[in-house]
Amino acid sequence: MVVSIVLISLIVVVSTSYGWGLFKLLTKLFNMQSVRLPRLTLIIILGMSTLMWIAQLATLLFPISLGVFLVVIAGGVVLIWDFIKTEEIKINVSLPLLGWILIALVSISILENGSHTPINPDTGIYHAQAIKWIESFHSVPGLGNLHTRFAFNSSWLVFNALFSLSFLKIQSFHLVPAALSLV
Repeated sequence: MVVSIVLISLIVVVSTSYGWGLFKLLTKLFNMQSVRLPRLTLIIILGMSTLMWIAQLATLLFPISLGVFLVVIAGGVVLIWDFIKTEEIKINVSLPLLGWILIALVSISILENGSHTPINPDTGIYHAQAIKWIESFHSVPGLGNLHTRFAFNSSWLVFNALFSLSFLKIQSFHLVPAALSLV
């Protein structure tokens, strides 16, 4: 469970940094300097979409392994540093005690369920295998010839491969769905 908390926190923090970076870029491109920062959940989801796009581009040339992971983390650190330098950080969360208890219970439930072995039957057929291919090889032309399910749009699987940390040779972690559920 501790590994799940650390990994989900990493996914959320890195996604937040990329979401903020893309939001800042879009406001500059479209000259919308007076636009307020949207809700944190929207920034995180925007960051997840950005990271998914970056991982898909990277998989055209490289396997999604340590090198791509380090580049993504380095980009996140740069964006966090820029955020700290340029933004005024205000945390104003007013929630009754019952709300905090509910958030804690839901978070514990998601963390606990996220650390189970997947029960979706498709995971055994192609999800885990497709993620392993993405971690080991760049985009493989003709992979759909082995099994038609390998030819589906795998953007979600690429994003899972980015944060699976398979290069640690411990196991492949698939906690992106739990992170999205928490967001």
